[in-house]
Amino acid sequence: MLEIILCLMLLAVLYAVLRKGSRKLMFTVLGYYIILSVVFIIGLNQIDSNYQLYTDPVDGGFAAKFNWVATFAYLYIIPFIILLSYKLFKWVNKAFHTALSRIAMKFVLIASLIFGGYIAMFAFVLTFYGFAP
Repeated sequence: MLEIILCLMLLAVLYAVLRKGSRKLMFTVLGYYIILSVVFIIGLNQIDSNYQLYTDPVDGGFAAKFNWVATFAYLYIIPFIILLSYKLFKWVNKAFHTALSRIAMKFVLIASLIFGGYIAMFAFVLTFYGFAP
């Protein structure tokens, strides 16, 4: 249930970011994340049931779950960072008028996006994999 709620929250954030942009881009991105979310949740539930992770775990179950979650973490986070950087760079070009301030803000944004990507990766794995061995 938590997975579904978090996926819906992600879709709401994506809609909020994309609603004033191109409708084609919005539907493409939302379609990608909807399909990705369905595949991720079905696969996660399948791994949990096949390896009996909640009752009597079978060997290799936690490794399979970690590999599944880590793979989808990249599939969720990297496109989101690319999309966010696209929107933020457009904003920087409109908000800052001197070349030096634009360059400085772009460096700050790149550093922030890289740091945020690492934090998002750890948060994603911790949320969907947890503290399992």
